[in-house]
Order: sequence, then C-alpha cells, then structure tokens
Amino acid sequence: MTPYLLSRPCSYTELISPEFTRWTNEIKESVYDIKRKIWEFDFILDTLWQAGMIQEGKSGIGFAVGQEPLSAVFVKNGCKILATDLEIEQAREKGWIDSHEHAAGLTLLNKKNICDNNLFQNQCRFRNVDMNQIPEDLRGFDFLWSSCALEHLGSIKNGKNFIHNSLKCLKPRGIAVHTTEYNLTSNYFTFDTFPKTFKNCLFRKRDLEDVAKKLDAEGHEIRLSFQLGNTPEDQYVDVPPYKMNPHIKLRIGSRFNPLVCTSYGIVIRKA
Repeated sequence: MTPYLLSRPCSYTELISPEFTRWTNEIKESVYDIKRKIWEFDFILDTLWQAGMIQEGKSGIGFAVGQEPLSAVFVKNGCKILATDLEIEQAREKGWIDSHEHAAGLTLLNKKNICDNNLFQNQCRFRNVDMNQIPEDLRGFDFLWSSCALEHLGSIKNGKNFIHNSLKCLKPRGIAVHTTEYNLTSNYFTFDTFPKTFKNCLFRKRDLEDVAKKLDAEGHEIRLSFQLGNTPEDQYVDVPPYKMNPHIKLRIGSRFNPLVCTSYGIVIRKA
C-alpha cells in the first residue's frame, strides 16, 4: 500500500509537520493556528501532491467548495479545475450563505490572491452541482476532493452514496480525497438524519469501515487508520463557546448528549 493512500484522523503532530506546514503557508494561513480545518486543507493538498496530481496537465473537480482556497492552489500549480457548489437558493435554505460557506462563482475562490487572477479565470470553471445528484457528464477527471461536505448531505447514507458515486467522475487510477466529521465518543450513538439542532451528520468508525468494505470489494484501494494523536493539543477538547485554538477536537450536541469529534481524511484510488 502506497503511504499516501492512508485514511486517518486529524492530529496535531501532522499539522505542524514540515509537509503540512508547507501547505499551510501556501493557503496563507498562520502556522500558529492549531485548527482542524487547516489540517483538512493540508491533508487534501499533501495527499494529491504525493499522488502526483498537483502538476501541469492534471484535471480536478471539487465538490461543495464554498470559499476554500484549494482551487487556487491547484490552478497555480498547473491544474485545470471545475469547482462546484449548490445552487444559491438551496445553499441559502441550508444557511450556508449566511455562514460564508458557499461559492456563487469564481471570485471568492481566489480571494486570498494565491493564484494570478488571469490564470485562475482561464483555468478554473464553476458550476452548480448537488452532491446527491451528480450530473452524468462529469467524467474523466484525474482527481476529486471535498472538504467537510459529506456530513451536510442529509444523512450518513447519503454521504456514503456520494463517496461511491463520485468515483464515476474519475479516470481509472484517479484519486479521491474527502474530509468529514468523525465521532470519537461512540461507534453507535451519533447524529444522522436531518432535521436536528446539530445540522451535521457524524460519521462513526463503523460507517467508514462500511465504506471501505464496499470499495475494496469493487477493486478500489482504500486503507483506514484510526490512530489518534497523543500530544496535549490532541487531548484538548474545545467546548462551546469555542476558543478555536487549539481546535483539533471539539464537543458538540447538547449537554445531555455530548459527543466529541474531530476531522477524518479519506483517500481512495479508483480501480
């Protein structure tokens, strides 16, 4: 198994590693911010870099890109990108407009000026896509990614279906990278279907194992690790109202049914 094909939870040690720090600088974030969201971006970028996907001539598709900086990094390094997000009215209904988690076009995807704007406009396209209904014409990409989007699809089942269905977008041997919310408290009780106060689904170890079992049976490559970090930053659980630094693990849900979660990165190589 190739080392970069290791799905795993967020850890502080990896966040501050030279490999990840490189990408933290690339997306113009502070290396002093101990946040799982930065780890997610670094995880996606480093995985695709190691897979040889971030280079001239490669094409990628991003799902639910919001205002994330990844498209700009890919284009800067020679890739052609299709960035996708929900149609604006659907996004407004879900509250993603108010929380600045939605992209209505290209402008916000390069708001940090990571990439030359003319190059970005030429090499990145934008399209409205519902992840629960992937259009049939989205095919032939070298890689795809999503960052904490799986848990917003309405149920864990929908998230699993997207992981599987999105592989149709890739060429053979293409790479898919996703990050999602991971339940550290229980392999049974979790947040699943909408509507509820906490508007995310929370993947359990058993859900990730189900995904891996199905993909492995179809000949795709996926390997799971559930090894957690053991530093003080890893052990700290941020509680509401969140201090956000460190923010590797956090408590969510009500005080009567609290759960601790972190981010989990999924890597798949298509058969």
